[in-house]
Amino acid sequence: MKNEDMQYARITQDTLISEVMNHVAFDGWGPLIFPWDEKSRYSPEMTMYDAPALHFWHIGMSVPTMVSGINRMIDDLNTGARGFYSLYSEEEKAADPSKKTTGLFFFRGKPGAPFAVLCPGGGFRYVGSLHEGFPLAMEINKSGYNAFVLKYRVGQGETVASRDLIAAVRFIENYVKELNVAPDDYSLWGGSAGARICSNVSYGEGGIKRPDELLHPAVSVIAYTYYEGEPDFTPNDPAAYFITGTEDRIIPWQAVKARAETMKAAGIPVECRILKNLLHGFALGVNTPAEGWMDQAVAFWKKNMKKAH
Repeated sequence: MKNEDMQYARITQDTLISEVMNHVAFDGWGPLIFPWDEKSRYSPEMTMYDAPALHFWHIGMSVPTMVSGINRMIDDLNTGARGFYSLYSEEEKAADPSKKTTGLFFFRGKPGAPFAVLCPGGGFRYVGSLHEGFPLAMEINKSGYNAFVLKYRVGQGETVASRDLIAAVRFIENYVKELNVAPDDYSLWGGSAGARICSNVSYGEGGIKRPDELLHPAVSVIAYTYYEGEPDFTPNDPAAYFITGTEDRIIPWQAVKARAETMKAAGIPVECRILKNLLHGFALGVNTPAEGWMDQAVAFWKKNMKKAH
């Protein structure tokens, strides 16, 4: 318990990762901040300075940015705000222990504003929230919108991870008053594997086929990924914002462009940016050709909202 006169201490790049994981502010959920679920990935001497090395498929990782994301959560907790929400009940977690590694980190914007759910990538092996989640959430907050970062299950395939996103949106919808967010006009954001999750639940791919599973965001923001299958797109499907680079060695930009054109032909609002000399996993895109892309994506989201907020 925190004494009323005590403030949770901020971290630095020299703080041990183990100290962050066990930080009293996080009340047990500190390990979920970091990408890998396996404790063997973290040696006792690792500090925040070593955190970028834990991310395999990302570029432009910044230790100060990662530290800033964690300190933002600590600052919020110092105001009494709750920073993390478990997705599943204790009964559900007891029946399936893998659900203990899921949840939502909450980065607050303006009270009552729409929300975004961000799904970081990691090849369905880890969840890169430090690089592809928290920094993007704070950027979305600058426009006044609320942002959640999803910690989904890994190692069980993308259908399981996609169902965690469905559970996350349903959780938010069930608690909009408590969370003080708008119930509609939300957006889904993902990079790489996280973008596949967003595409799965928005357009019926990756094993997500039942109508009751599909989500209907105002916009799905799909960064550097594509899906080989082509569902039967309709004008009622969510608007889509695509961004990728010509130098991405994992995702062929031609496939992204073809996907966007197919959706646009079906009557779906689409914006697609194919940027030259851009690699995979750029997140905010600082010091790359993608720098500033999130402002354009947020503007596209706002344009496709059905209500004025």
